Amino acid sequence: MRKHCTLNGDAFSFEHRIVLMATTRAEKDVERQQLEEVFQGAESVILVDFTGLNVLAATELRRKLRAADGHYRVVKNTLAKRAIKGSAFELLHDSFEGTTAVAYSKNDPAPLAKVLTTFGKTEPALKVKAAVAQGLSYTAAEVAKLAALPEKEELYSQLLSVLQAPMVRLVTTLKAPSRDLVSILSQLNTKIKAKDD
Repeated sequence: MRKHCTLNGDAFSFEHRIVLMATTRAEKDVERQQLEEVFQGAESVILVDFTGLNVLAATELRRKLRAADGHYRVVKNTLAKRAIKGSAFELLHDSFEGTTAVAYSKNDPAPLAKVLTTFGKTEPALKVKAAVAQGLSYTAAEVAKLAALPEKEELYSQLLSVLQAPMVRLVTTLKAPSRDLVSILSQLNTKIKAKDD
């Protein structure tokens, strides 16, 4: 469908391919239901302000979030506020102001926070507003601290090594007397053979 417009007396045309936000009541209900499903299935949600973020940067951010098992979605604040009612993410109600996008994940929140924090350093237009992860509310500064944490698997391996260290020391200590006895007997055997020669 072609539209013809005039601007300052000059005629021009463009193709009408703009994707419109939900405008009718039915479309708004569908959008709200989709957001409710997003919030019900998410383990962690981080709200960001994307004012000034260009399309290429937003596409790159989406790609990086997908690699971290996350998703990114621009939302209408009023629909999002309705969608979070009765969920663990109701704590974010006051943060739905201005231009808002939702980054969410069904898994560990640390990789999501890392991607957003790292991306925010290269693209200052992206600003973290607030987050809720595993039922706890976080400010933008706390999200940055969350991003600095190692991932779950790395934390598990660190915990395992801390738990194993005392056991390894105990086994080494228990083996020491028998190892020392074997060493003494070996030295004694060497001395006896030396005297016999």
